[in-house]
Amino acid sequence: MATKKMSRPAKAEWKGFHNVNLTKEDEAAFLTWDAGVIDVYAWLEHLADAGYKVSFDFDPYNQGHRASLYCTQAKMAWAGYTLTAWADSAETAFKLLLYKHDVMCKGVWDIAPDVSKRGTSSFG
Repeated sequence: MATKKMSRPAKAEWKGFHNVNLTKEDEAAFLTWDAGVIDVYAWLEHLADAGYKVSFDFDPYNQGHRASLYCTQAKMAWAGYTLTAWADSAETAFKLLLYKHDVMCKGVWDIAPDVSKRGTSSFG
């Protein structure tokens, strides 16, 4: 069986965070979206195949679990940026991260100058 050697794509250097804050309306829309069936394992595979690094840790600032999505592919316009979400569980944080990436951003991160402001949601 022939094998094809794949070359490693250029990796992006870290540039900062892509801030997507939730309003109360966004939170309600997320909760409705989250009520559906979401295959988190399929999403993990899809994101890894698309060139994203997914990680989880504890967020001491928000006192909850954080899920992070880092764009590693230098060919993408948002390469080097990280999108995060936090919640009371790692599963909810990951689902919220998916919601931000796929629903709110539609898979395309429009990187804007950092305007640090806290959202009005009970998670983010």
